[in-house]
Amino acid sequence: MNREAVEGLSALSSRIADVYADRDPQKAEKFLRNSLEVKGKYLSKSDIVVFNQLGISLRRQGRWQDSIIEYKRAIKIAPDDANLYYNMGMAFAEGQDFIQAKANLLKALDLDAELFKASAAIAFNYGAVFLQSRDKKRAAQFFQTTLDLDPSHKAARQGMERSMA
Repeated sequence: MNREAVEGLSALSSRIADVYADRDPQKAEKFLRNSLEVKGKYLSKSDIVVFNQLGISLRRQGRWQDSIIEYKRAIKIAPDDANLYYNMGMAFAEGQDFIQAKANLLKALDLDAELFKASAAIAFNYGAVFLQSRDKKRAAQFFQTTLDLDPSHKAARQGMERSMA
């Protein structure tokens, strides 16, 4: 198979996975894995999106450990991708390992200092992880960013109160 055919099959599997992403994470996982397997030795930074989608699909299935494995595979290809570290941090948080979650979120910030400002959800997730890891001062900063982005975010307001206590 030549590289163009491999790219085409991989892209097709990825598009099919997008159809299933929200309603059937197991089917999405199947097509995402196929997309990566087809590429084989041709995996590159352009495939990081697929790895991220696969990790999110696994997390939706409650398989946070498996998602970490996939994020680590992707980091070998793109060690400077802040989103991979952010998503791996969220997987660790789902597993209640807030020390590893915080470490990965900090690595994401090292790579992209503005990442937490991308959305209220991301800022809130940072705040929640930092609060759980007992870093109340930094948690409050992230909750404040959440509220700056979405003043009606009730959970961020509650997180802010908890971080000030």
